[in-house]
Amino acid sequence: MPTAANNHVRRGSEDARITALTCEATNDDHAAWPDAPANDGIVEGTCLPGYYVEEGKPYRACDLTGTFTAIVNPCLRTRMMLLR
Repeated sequence: MPTAANNHVRRGSEDARITALTCEATNDDHAAWPDAPANDGIVEGTCLPGYYVEEGKPYRACDLTGTFTAIVNPCLRTRMMLLR
């Protein structure tokens, strides 16, 4: 769910409020995602224990509305090999 962060900016004798949308930190699709400002580029996730990516990290964006986009390079379940 998008959240708004309030920042105060002083302009002369006025106190103006600027509201910036963010994507909330979450665990989603086997990865942990940090808080991220809306429309601020790529957000890297971290695979949860028992999951991995074949190369690099999972990533996605936080769009203009403060909603995470689809995950690229998602985390995969670690496979266990049985030895005989």
